Amino acid sequence: MAIIKQFRDWNGIPVRIETNNETGRVEIYGVGQGSFGLVDSILFSSDGKGSDWVIPNLAVLTNSFNRANGTNSTEKEVQRAFFLEGYKIFNNDRAAVLNNPENYGSFRDSVLKRQQFWDQKTPLVSNPNTGLNINNEGEPTNLANQVLPNTNQDSPPSPPGEANNSVITTPEVKTVESRDENEGSTNTTVKSKSEINVSVSPVGLLRYPLANLEAAETLGITYDYIKITVQDYQNSIGGVDTTENKIDFKESAVKRYSQSKASLGTIILPMTNSMGSTNGVSWGETNANSIQLALLGSVGDFLKDVANAENVAGIFESAKASFQKTLTKAGGFATELGNNKSDVASLLAGYVVGNSSLATRQSGVVINPNMELLFQGPKLRTFNFTFQFAPRFRAEAEVVRKIVKAFKMFSAPEIEYTGAIFLRTPKIFQLDYIYNGDGSDVASGTTHPYLNKIKPCALTQVNVNYTPGGKYMTYADGGSMVQTTMTLSFNELEPIYQSDYTGDNDHPAGY
Repeated sequence: MAIIKQFRDWNGIPVRIETNNETGRVEIYGVGQGSFGLVDSILFSSDGKGSDWVIPNLAVLTNSFNRANGTNSTEKEVQRAFFLEGYKIFNNDRAAVLNNPENYGSFRDSVLKRQQFWDQKTPLVSNPNTGLNINNEGEPTNLANQVLPNTNQDSPPSPPGEANNSVITTPEVKTVESRDENEGSTNTTVKSKSEINVSVSPVGLLRYPLANLEAAETLGITYDYIKITVQDYQNSIGGVDTTENKIDFKESAVKRYSQSKASLGTIILPMTNSMGSTNGVSWGETNANSIQLALLGSVGDFLKDVANAENVAGIFESAKASFQKTLTKAGGFATELGNNKSDVASLLAGYVVGNSSLATRQSGVVINPNMELLFQGPKLRTFNFTFQFAPRFRAEAEVVRKIVKAFKMFSAPEIEYTGAIFLRTPKIFQLDYIYNGDGSDVASGTTHPYLNKIKPCALTQVNVNYTPGGKYMTYADGGSMVQTTMTLSFNELEPIYQSDYTGDNDHPAGY
C-alpha cells in the first residue's frame, strides 16, 4: 500500500492531498493550519465510497479560509464553497492517482484495483474494461452520459444548510509524492515551484476506444493493444570519476526508465494494421594500399618504442629507428615492383603534390586499394504507427482530442520563458505491445510473446490529418471531427546489442 501525496492551494489555503491507492480514501490537510501554525490539520476526507465527503473540523477550516483570504465568512459560507466546487477539484486529484497504472506494483494490479474502486463508486475512477467512469456524485455513467474527469458537467451535491455562493479558484497541483507506508520512503516527482512553471500536467490514463461495441461491459478488453507510457527525460551520464579520469555512465535506457515511477500518463491505443521492426547496423567500404600499410606499421612501432623509452634520448632513438624502418620498407616496396619503378615514382610524386592520379595519367595503373567491408557502428531503430480515430459518441471524441493534444505536447521541447538560453528535452515514451488473446475480462498486461520489444523512444514527429477521407466533416454535437488520422514516428534512444537478447530470458521474441 502506498500513500500518494499531492500539493495545491485551495482558496489560498496550502493543502496536502494524501490518496491511499489500496482503499481509495483521500485526506486533505491544511499545511501549517493547526495549532500555532506548526502542525497540519485535516480539513476534508472521503472514503471513496460514493460522494461521501466530510469536513471533520469546520471551525478550523473557516479560520484558515478567512485568514488566507482576509474575509469574515461564516462556517456555512465556507462549507457551501466546498460543496459547490471544491469537492470536484479533490475528486479530480484522487482520480488522477487511482487511474494511473504507474502508481501500482504492476499493470494487472492497477486493473484489479481500479475495478474495485469502480465497484465501490469512487468518483471519477474509470472502469478498466469499458472506459466508463463514476461521476462526481458517485453514480456510474453509461455510453450516453459519460463524463470525463476534469470537467464540471455534473451538478454538485446539496450541502447541509443554506449559505451564499463563494468563488473558488483552482491553482495547479504543485507537487506529487509517493510514500510507501512499509518502507517509509518518499519519491518526489516535482520539487519546486519554478519547475511547475515549465512542467506539463500529467494526463493520467487515456484510452481509445472507450468501449468495445461487441463486448461492451460484459467481456471488457478482449483485444491486443499498444500501451504508451510518458516519462520525463533522464540523462545517461552519472558524472566524472576523478580517480580513474573517466566518465561514469549510468545504466542502460531500459533500466533507467523502468526504474523511474515518475510517469506523466499512460495512453492505450489499438494495434495498427502496419507493424514491424527493422534491425540494422552500418558496414562500409574501406581502403588501405601498400604505402598506407607500411606507414601504419612504422607508426605503430614508433609509438610502442616511445612508450617503452625511459628518457628523451630514448625517444629520439626510437624516432630514428622508426624512420629507418620506413625507408627500408619503402625500398623493399620499390624493389618488388622491379620494372615498374617509374610508376612508383609517379605515384610517390602524386602523393607529394596531393594528386595520386598522376600515375594513372602516365601509365594507366592505380595502386591496389585492398578494399574491405568493415563494421562502422549500430543503427537506431525507427517505429512508425498510424492510428485511425472515428469517435462514436461525445465522450470518445473528447478522449481523441486529449490523446492528440498529449502527443503534440509531450513531443515538444520545454522553455522557461521567451528568449531563454536553454530548452529542456521533450518527454520520453515507452511502448509495449500487450497481448490479451485469452479473452479474459481483466487485462493481464502481459507483453506480446511474438512481437518485438521496444527500448525507450523519442517522439520525433506527430502528423495529424483531420480530413483523411478527403472531405471536411464534423458532428453537430460539439463540432468534433468525424474521422482523424494520427501518424507517430518514434526513435529508440539506444541501439540494440547482442546482450539485449542473451540477457533477457523473460521475453521469447526479444527486440
